[in-house]
Amino acid sequence: MNDTEDIEKAKLEKIKQVQQVTATSLFSQAIKEKGIEDFSVESVNATKADTILLVNVNGNNVLLKASANVQKWIGEVPKIVDALSDESKNSLEIFDALMSTKLPPFEIPIRLAKDITLKPNKNGKARFFTQGIMRPINFKTVKELEFVGVTEFEEKVFWGFGYYYQLETLIVADGVEKIGKAAFSCFKHLVSASLPDSVSEIGDDIFAGCDLLSSVSLPKNLTKINGMFHKCKSLKHIDIPDTVTQIDNWAFCNCDSLESVKLPEGLLEVGVHSFEHCISLKSIRIPKNVVKIWPRAFEGCTALTSIEFDGTVEQWNKMPKGLYWNEKVPAKVVKCTDGEVSLEE
Repeated sequence: MNDTEDIEKAKLEKIKQVQQVTATSLFSQAIKEKGIEDFSVESVNATKADTILLVNVNGNNVLLKASANVQKWIGEVPKIVDALSDESKNSLEIFDALMSTKLPPFEIPIRLAKDITLKPNKNGKARFFTQGIMRPINFKTVKELEFVGVTEFEEKVFWGFGYYYQLETLIVADGVEKIGKAAFSCFKHLVSASLPDSVSEIGDDIFAGCDLLSSVSLPKNLTKINGMFHKCKSLKHIDIPDTVTQIDNWAFCNCDSLESVKLPEGLLEVGVHSFEHCISLKSIRIPKNVVKIWPRAFEGCTALTSIEFDGTVEQWNKMPKGLYWNEKVPAKVVKCTDGEVSLEE
């Protein structure tokens, strides 16, 4: 490398440093002027063209992309700070306010995801405002987290994170359309999760292995419950949306604490291993529209003493039932609307 190249490289590095300091200092100063003490402004990446910032105000984290031309966005800084610090607004209202500025929440670049660490407030709560696809970012110290502006969670986006993270409460704001396979699996401290009605596609095992999960709010338009709750050992009850027509394979397998579940009237199939080893399940009412119970659906439900079917004896007898569907189930009969069917051979 010659002297000219060395000089040019030094200039670029200096520009990056100035750009980074300028962007972070402007936001830091604006936040301090409002008397806010719980904040951080971090440069995730800086180039000659722009700086990507992670701004945190009282646990409200937003990813921004600020161009090198400060004059284009300097007037937006107070608006962004006001939105992030406004305790009267809910998450979506804050997001809308941020989107109305010239520095809207920025989608996470794949190459920088590992460098993004969310900061909670003093109570362990955090919100993250971004756009587009969620990447595997860091939120190890956060206990309650709400994702706002995300449209998709990649498959296995937080694969392996749950063993080390402290997350207890998960909230996904409206707007998310797809949650990929195993997105939140094995979060060992997760107790409560809420998914919005905007979700139209959910992959298998999204909560599999979340041992402490006991409260879940599901999208109202969901049509299938797949293996999302496999080994959720603390789940005692679940409200399944009326739109669900299929309880798929492994859906509630090994949910040791599941005591009751109301199956929707429009349900058509109960999948393979779907309630296998739900050892606390005492009773089940099977809707009359069910056309098939797959193998081992209720195998090992050793407390299941009452099975009711909302159809007739004839309908029950005609319904295909897979091998060992009721293996080790103590219930001796199925109570139908016009009589009982013996389950003893």
